[in-house]
Amino acid sequence: MYKIDETRNRRILVIDDNEAIHEDFRKVLANRKPNAASDSYAAFFGEQAETSNEVSFEVDTASQGREGLEKVRQSIQDNRPYAMAFVDIRMPPGWDGIETVKYLWEVDPNLLVVFCTAYNDYNWTEMSRQLGCMDRWLIIKKPFDDVDIRQLATSRTEKWYLSQKTSQELSKLQLTVGTTNRQLEAFRKAVDAAGIVAVTNA
Repeated sequence: MYKIDETRNRRILVIDDNEAIHEDFRKVLANRKPNAASDSYAAFFGEQAETSNEVSFEVDTASQGREGLEKVRQSIQDNRPYAMAFVDIRMPPGWDGIETVKYLWEVDPNLLVVFCTAYNDYNWTEMSRQLGCMDRWLIIKKPFDDVDIRQLATSRTEKWYLSQKTSQELSKLQLTVGTTNRQLEAFRKAVDAAGIVAVTNA
C-alpha cells in the first residue's frame, strides 16, 4: 500500500504499438494544444481536443507490453505508481493486451486498466475468465474522442485514489484497535495482579 495524501495520483501509462497514438493521448490528457505533428489524431479521436482548464495528467508511454512492464516495475520501486493504464489489445509482435495486463498486475495489483480495441479479439466472457476482478478493468472501442478518454482518466484515477485512501484509513483503524486491545490486555493483567496481591495481603 502506498502513502496517500490529498494530492491525487494522476500518473497514467499508455501501452500501444502505434507511437503516433502516444502523442494523441498526451494531447488529450496533458491539456496540450493539438498540432500537425500527428497525422493520425483526427482519424483516431474524431476531432481535435479543445484546451480546457481541467486537470492535467502525467502521461508515460510504452510501445510493447514488456516495456510497459518495466515502467510499472520502476514506478513501484520509485514509490510513484501509476493509477491507471490504457492498453491496446493488439500489439504485434509481442504480448497482446491481455497477457500484458496479467504481468502488470503481478507487479502492481492496484493498477486500473482500460483496454482499447477496434476488433473483437476477445468477448466479455472470455476476458472475464482470463482476468477476473472486473472492477479493475474496462473496455473502450476505437475510434473514440477526447471526452471518452478524459472521462475515463478522471474516473479511474479518482477510483484509484479513493481505494488507496480507504485501505490506508482501514490500516490505521486496525493499528489503533490493535494498540487499544494490547492496552486493555495489559490493564486486565495489572488488575488481576493487583487482585492477587490484595487477597494475599488480606
